[in-house]
Amino acid sequence: MKNEEFLTLLKIPKEFIDNSMIDMPEIGGKVRRFIRAKETPVDFILDITRGRINEVNITYFIRQDNQNKKLLRLDITDKLHINPDGEHIRAPHIHLADEGWDLKWAYPLDNAKVKHIFSNRDDMIALLQDLLKYFTVENIPLIVLQSNIFSKKW
Repeated sequence: MKNEEFLTLLKIPKEFIDNSMIDMPEIGGKVRRFIRAKETPVDFILDITRGRINEVNITYFIRQDNQNKKLLRLDITDKLHINPDGEHIRAPHIHLADEGWDLKWAYPLDNAKVKHIFSNRDDMIALLQDLLKYFTVENIPLIVLQSNIFSKKW
């Protein structure tokens, strides 16, 4: 994907097709929600997945629906990523679509390129809300984290 196309898709106003509450997935689960551009016929998918073995492993993944173009992925916990240059990046980190590289590069959340996106890097709900705001999603629904969803601190 060309960087200009990514920036265009990033900036267009969007909304959830179903604006009901988002309930975080249980162990090994996935929640899928659909997002639509408000002024153009472009749809997106948000997948929220939770690890089966490591219950605190959470990933937020946004892609364009009809062309399956990968746009953003936020790995919150327990994921080590190796960038194409060999640099090891611990979670939490974000992947942004990059021309010629897809989502192969990861950036720690305190990296100068992305630190403006996130207001609270220690709160998984705030991270999702900030990611959606960065993706220009309006009217973000309530996001619920069940009190018993995690037995250990992430």
